[in-house]
Amino acid sequence: MEKQEAIELLKSSKTKDQWNENTDKIKAAFGRYPEWWYATVVTSGLMDAVLGEGASQIKIQVIEPKMTVRDKIEEMIFERGVFEKQARAMMDFAIPKIDVEMHGQNQKLVEWDAPQDENDYPFYAVVFIIYVKPLVVEWIDANLPLAWYRPMFADKVPEIVEP
Repeated sequence: MEKQEAIELLKSSKTKDQWNENTDKIKAAFGRYPEWWYATVVTSGLMDAVLGEGASQIKIQVIEPKMTVRDKIEEMIFERGVFEKQARAMMDFAIPKIDVEMHGQNQKLVEWDAPQDENDYPFYAVVFIIYVKPLVVEWIDANLPLAWYRPMFADKVPEIVEP
């Protein structure tokens, strides 16, 4: 979608709901609000012209997505020197194993997609120390055995044997 096409789409709006739908189409086409949005739509008077006087008196608020339990534990891995992509791979590896182990112990399964603020710090400490760390070490040993951050997760540091 070109800039002029987006402007014409906005101008065709007859109601606030239609404006919002057209705005969503533009954001989808550009992947977000285009860099020209504020100057071209808000401060130029286009928004007031289409929606009525005072419509441009908006407050833009960035709403960040809620962090999930999985995101929180990935962050804990990342804080120990692991790249984000590797932390995701480690969790992809660990989650099914943790679920099987907890199910076998008749424990309540971790709700990985639940908002992280539903649990307190002790929950994360226990899950991380008892379940996640050993599986992260297993993942490291299988994928990056010489990773410098392995000791951050291992209870024992392997001995270095000189050749």
